[in-house]
Amino acid sequence: MAATEAQSEPCVDALLKHRADPNVVCCEYWPPLAIHAAAGGDNVNILRRLAAVTRRGLGSGEGEVSPVFFVLEKPEMLEVLLKEGFSLEAGWENWEYEDHYDAYTPLGLVLYNMVNDPALNHSRCMSLLMRAGAPLTEDCWRLSLSDPCVLDLLLAQRCEDQGKGPGARPLLSGEELEALVSAAEEDATEAGSWLPALLESGLDPNALLVPAFLEEAPSEALTYLLEMVDRSTLGRSLRDVLEQRQKMKTWTPPAHLEWVPPLFHLCRLRLRAHLGPDVLMRSPAVIQLPVPLLLHDYLLFADIKAPGDPRSGSPSD
Repeated sequence: MAATEAQSEPCVDALLKHRADPNVVCCEYWPPLAIHAAAGGDNVNILRRLAAVTRRGLGSGEGEVSPVFFVLEKPEMLEVLLKEGFSLEAGWENWEYEDHYDAYTPLGLVLYNMVNDPALNHSRCMSLLMRAGAPLTEDCWRLSLSDPCVLDLLLAQRCEDQGKGPGARPLLSGEELEALVSAAEEDATEAGSWLPALLESGLDPNALLVPAFLEEAPSEALTYLLEMVDRSTLGRSLRDVLEQRQKMKTWTPPAHLEWVPPLFHLCRLRLRAHLGPDVLMRSPAVIQLPVPLLLHDYLLFADIKAPGDPRSGSPSD
């Protein structure tokens, strides 16, 4: 422990060579093990040497924490620990860290740093955690939706991790989708800044057809979402929300937006349902279809005006 805290690489090497046990708890206060002290320092070689000989279940015992939590701002060290198999979640509840209201998971804390300290490059830490399987929890979505640049990075990484084409894994798990919808409901008033990125990445727009979102979404974002779905299937409760917004003049649907969409639109919705929004939006599936080239953009919903788009209207309907 003393050699590690002193960042003395030769001393650490000598002690390990003479069979010093790195799994012995050295003190009652932090850091309890040498690897925690190494993670708190800046010498990646010391961390690499200790990671190779420290038990992997660290963090699962009472009061223990994974050393991963000490390197969430140090991408090179984070990569070492994750490659060696140390947990990115074990013992999180035991870790005493500066409490941030918006972040309560390791990935959430990295995203918090990305949003609030953009001058430093935290994106590599985000990528490493996501590749290691860190889930996108509600705090992750809340933070990402607040910053379009962070959201773009997060979605690009998830799309890369999940792959493209027919063998691609779904963009989100069921729990991640539930967390996203919850965060989207809270941030519905800012939907114009993040809704297009989500849908272009393969999110099923039907997931956001919930009263809380429809009640608060800006007029332009609401129109954009409705143009992406089959409006004829909206339930009575959702129609009531839309009719109330029209009555209160908080949403004015464009003239081309009808309750029963035209056949062309229904056909592309059917194609999206058959392929899945992930495959349709994140793969070259459309160019492989036996349809005219001029229809490719239409099948990808590229004709629909996104919030902030300077085009005067949507020709989709």
